Amino acid sequence: MGGSVRKKYYALFVFALGGTGTGGQALAQTGDLLGLRIDAAIDVRSVDNAALRPDSEEQIKETQTFATLSADGHLKGEWSEFNTEYRLENRRHSEISENDETVILGDLKLILGPQHRRYYLELSHSSREVSIDPLAEDLPSNRDNREIYSVSAHGDLISGRGNTLSLWAGASDIKFDENKTNESRRFSVGASFDHAVSPVSVSGVVLTGYELKYQNLDNSDVQYGRAAVYWRTALRRISYGAEIGGNNIKSDTDSTTSPSISADLTYRSGLQTLLVAYNQYLSDTSQGGQETGRFQPRVEVDGRLGDVVDQYRLQRFVVSWTHDQICAVCTMSIDLALDQETYVTFPELDSREMRTGFEFDYKPSRYWGLSLGANFRDFQEVKVEPRTGYDERQWELSVNFPQIVRNGMLELFTGNVKRDLKPAGGYDYNYVGARFIYRLYER
Repeated sequence: MGGSVRKKYYALFVFALGGTGTGGQALAQTGDLLGLRIDAAIDVRSVDNAALRPDSEEQIKETQTFATLSADGHLKGEWSEFNTEYRLENRRHSEISENDETVILGDLKLILGPQHRRYYLELSHSSREVSIDPLAEDLPSNRDNREIYSVSAHGDLISGRGNTLSLWAGASDIKFDENKTNESRRFSVGASFDHAVSPVSVSGVVLTGYELKYQNLDNSDVQYGRAAVYWRTALRRISYGAEIGGNNIKSDTDSTTSPSISADLTYRSGLQTLLVAYNQYLSDTSQGGQETGRFQPRVEVDGRLGDVVDQYRLQRFVVSWTHDQICAVCTMSIDLALDQETYVTFPELDSREMRTGFEFDYKPSRYWGLSLGANFRDFQEVKVEPRTGYDERQWELSVNFPQIVRNGMLELFTGNVKRDLKPAGGYDYNYVGARFIYRLYER
């Protein structure tokens, strides 16, 4: 995965930085960044156990340097929309030079269509680091780069007051640097019908499906289908929704049917926000992990790669609470997530995972602030005796100076990561460093 950046990466990043001339002034949707920001950053840290070895073995201390160029923004014109969240990272290691690498991570989306957006074409690219083996050390050798190139066409037909019929079709190309077994192409179609029950409530039905073709495997294609009904209500403080139906995933050797369930509730009261959500659905291993970690480097750890091609049922429960002003100059958030994966062909890979996270920010003035983050993860393979897995604890404390120079911010940080392997073993490491971020452009 390391080495020089491919020419296609370079072209995509140039497009992300310069391909924003879509006409019209920059407008923002809810939650989107207004305009475009380009930042350059340098991160230098000292790590006392860079090879992630147990305490009984000799440990390697090294200096790691990460140089980053990032582009984030949302632009909207009469005939197009452009979204980017890209970063180019150059990673250098003073002792273990084989870990040196240059990667591009993030998302890019371009929407082409008239201003009302009742029909449009969407082009997108996504690049992620995914874990090959969730039970192995989180080293560059245990990560793969996953790219997804997608194109889709969307159309809305409005028939009568409050009724909308939406149709879409698309194709995706999934690529990996290392795990060629999982490379595939996905062709998807879908339709939904929305009915406005009242000014605050919508009900409807959705039908979706896809066909997945692995490029380097014979007799391993996958077909997926889902049908569900849903209801959603948005009030001033409370919004909630539910979707229930069925989904089926079929390969050349297996066919699995399961309920498809989704429910969520969001409550906002002043400066507090509470989110509770549950999801259950069928999926496949073609994309590897689906979740992004809270700490750098951002590596997805669930899902499977490494010559594993299978389908599974995922059940996920999430609770998130945020207070934007727990004191006059403080914000705090707490997250809890429970996941369970049940595999079809390889039941020995069935796993259960619990994640909790805590973040606290203290900003007594515009010149400096303090942040504390902590994360805990418990991962177990539940069909193996003795059970295998790990407990992982992370924390990071940082002090930031947002106006140390014009357009520049300095951050000093220290942290620890400790992983206890089951049934035995593990490692931990400490790090301390500094990060300087400079805003090159803002529109």
